Amino acid sequence: MIDASLLPRAHILSSKVARVTFFEDRAEVVRQLRCKVPPGSCLAVIAGVTLVIDDSSLVATVKGSQARVVASSVRRAEAQGTGTRTSERMAREGDHLAARKRLFEAHRNLDRAEAEQARLQRLLVDWERSVVRTAHAHTDQIASLRNAYEELSRALEASFSRLE
Repeated sequence: MIDASLLPRAHILSSKVARVTFFEDRAEVVRQLRCKVPPGSCLAVIAGVTLVIDDSSLVATVKGSQARVVASSVRRAEAQGTGTRTSERMAREGDHLAARKRLFEAHRNLDRAEAEQARLQRLLVDWERSVVRTAHAHTDQIASLRNAYEELSRALEASFSRLE
């Protein structure tokens, strides 16, 4: 665990929430701050950001041409004096990572189920075309077409039930 106050030339800053956009499964929080930094390289630490920030969503920019952002990253550090024990924090972070993994798996399974449904629906359309082409000329194939339809229909129903 890194104590940001011990880093060389670290400036601990507070930001203000400028905009919050709520989505179904998350929220986008845009924070802004104004600060003066000394010439040369320095480290700015933004305090008060939630522990559950999505690391890949961090974007740091500078307005104007007097400074530039060389790198930005999320580092989680236990705030001093909060009374939160390290084991509790680590357990929460572990829960968070496990939940993100479950969410990823759920999205992947949903994508697979939707692809399977689309495939089965295309097969049903192809089946309908086959019926139109062969119904009048080949009455002996109607039983096999009916069996194919019933099999596709059962597979499609099963794919819908997997989504419940």
